[in-house]
Amino acid sequence: MKTLLISIALATSITNAVAQGCSDAGFCTMGAMKQEIDPDSHTTKHKITLSWANGLGDDGVFVSTPGLSYELHANRNYTIQAKVTGNYASGNLGNAVSAGDIYANVTKSIKALNDWRISITVGFKAPLSNGGMSYNGHPLPMQYQSSLGTYDAIGGVTLTRKKWLFSAGYQQPLSGKNENGFLYAAWPGTDSNAYPQTNKFRRRADVLLKAGHAFTAGKKCTLTPGLLAVYHLGEDSFFDPASMRESSLTGSDGLTLNATLNAQYRAKKCTVGLVLGRPLVVRDIRPDGLTRSIVVAPEFSYNF
Repeated sequence: MKTLLISIALATSITNAVAQGCSDAGFCTMGAMKQEIDPDSHTTKHKITLSWANGLGDDGVFVSTPGLSYELHANRNYTIQAKVTGNYASGNLGNAVSAGDIYANVTKSIKALNDWRISITVGFKAPLSNGGMSYNGHPLPMQYQSSLGTYDAIGGVTLTRKKWLFSAGYQQPLSGKNENGFLYAAWPGTDSNAYPQTNKFRRRADVLLKAGHAFTAGKKCTLTPGLLAVYHLGEDSFFDPASMRESSLTGSDGLTLNATLNAQYRAKKCTVGLVLGRPLVVRDIRPDGLTRSIVVAPEFSYNF
């Protein structure tokens, strides 16, 4: 019980630092890379999950992202997952609401030595929005966009043993620049310069590393604290019409590190969960709009 209380205090303490939540446009919760040790995954065939991530982004922008996912456990070794998201953002430059992304992946699990299990996830992300939403005719920065507007390839490997979980993943944007049009010149007389310019935004790849350990309280409650590290492999860029060339966004590469907590309560076929995240290490700037000072994401799953 002492360990559980310490874990809760660690993950729910809030500082004034700025983090990026998942920081990776979706792949930290894809397939076996999700911070979850599910004892029911091999006893039920279908799983439907409703999630609702909420957080505060750049300049106090409130971002709410509902998601609906479906998992098919074909057998002990294969799982197919599909997910669709939406997004609502509200801040000093206006409001925006739209569909987000579609995710799909396949996970194959095999038994390894000493009770370790290896799971390999391969999938993709397809946008339902091009990253070009506006408010009152003014192009909005990426913080307000419901999608990065790119097609991404995603892969990962997860190792699990009893209550331990370790994951590594990679996400590669495939479609180049999106349709965002945010420039300071489009917002005269405002404080829009609090956001990086992202006209024709081009985002670089991410590498993910995460580790977690599950603690149980009886047969129904599980608490999994962990660490999530995402390394952005290069500097993002935007097209600058003043110079007529693509300009790098200095400081947009590097490491983001978060403390996370996944709490779950299981009752027969239903599971109620809560995922929390807070910052430890951040990049200098995060033009992709994934900045979050804290992330709170309730979930509800039904297994059948």
